[in-house]
Amino acid sequence: MATLTIINGIALRQQVTPDGLQSRVNATGRMLAAGGLPLGAALGGVVADAASIQATYLTMAAGVGLSTIFGWLSPLRRANASTVARLMAAAE
Repeated sequence: MATLTIINGIALRQQVTPDGLQSRVNATGRMLAAGGLPLGAALGGVVADAASIQATYLTMAAGVGLSTIFGWLSPLRRANASTVARLMAAAE
């Protein structure tokens, strides 16, 4: 599931980003995605230290569940590249 989300995010970014900005947008997207990993690992360690392992797994499962719900309800899920490009042009 995560791999499909990442691939779709990259594909959408490439479709709506002008050619001259592709490398910058790609680098920024990768930095934001990878930058959250240490924060999540540290937060998981703090929760595991303060509570039981079961509570830690329950917290992680709740986060995955919430992100799934937000992704499922997102208007971007139903948008195609032309819709996103039109919205981006309107925002400029």
